[in-house]
Amino acid sequence: TITGKAHYGDWMERAVYNGIGAALPMQGRGETFYYADYRMNGAHKSYFDAPWPCCSGTYFQDMAELHDIIYYHNKSGIFVNLYVPSDVAWVHGGQHIKLTQTTTYPASDAVHFAIETDHTTEFALNFRIPEWAHGASVTVNGTQEGTTAQPGQWMEVKRMWKNGDTIQLVLPLTNRTVPIDTQHPNRAAYVRGPVVLVQPNYGAAGASIDPKRLVPFAAMVDGTPYTMYTDLSI
Repeated sequence: TITGKAHYGDWMERAVYNGIGAALPMQGRGETFYYADYRMNGAHKSYFDAPWPCCSGTYFQDMAELHDIIYYHNKSGIFVNLYVPSDVAWVHGGQHIKLTQTTTYPASDAVHFAIETDHTTEFALNFRIPEWAHGASVTVNGTQEGTTAQPGQWMEVKRMWKNGDTIQLVLPLTNRTVPIDTQHPNRAAYVRGPVVLVQPNYGAAGASIDPKRLVPFAAMVDGTPYTMYTDLSI
């Protein structure tokens, strides 16, 4: 809200898919997933030893606030921060406008939008281009926009919009490695788009990572060992 920088949205997105979105589901008697495990050997998801830790309350708060970080708005138009099936309605220049978003992202790289409005009106649609999304593109009613989509920035599409206009945003889902921190540049996790990948070990803790066996961290269930970080120099 203060800076308007797009990279804060990148952080939010990673937290959605690899934080709260990758947590084990809460159990009925207060059993809660409390700590994420990133150890090099024998990492696994498990429930906290004691029932009703603080996460048993904050999980609900996280989910209740999720809709507040999908879209942002200012006097020039709307900002799309997260790419999830949703819709948003607002008033711009006295006109009622609705934007509907449909997508299977991050399983696929395409995000579709449709505009509903009673009268043609000018406003800006701003799309967050993640820092990893090189080659992102936007088409309006089938015609590609000439504005360059810069990774880590907002891409503004400002024009006269009319009822029934459609937009397609493509965010190429790149495969890459991301270091655990700047002090250990060769100790890294494999990532696709915003999603951190792990290798299920199925009882073989500490196995070296095979990129062909990777699955989203969110897919790991209670007790199954996995490897997230590996030393690339080994």
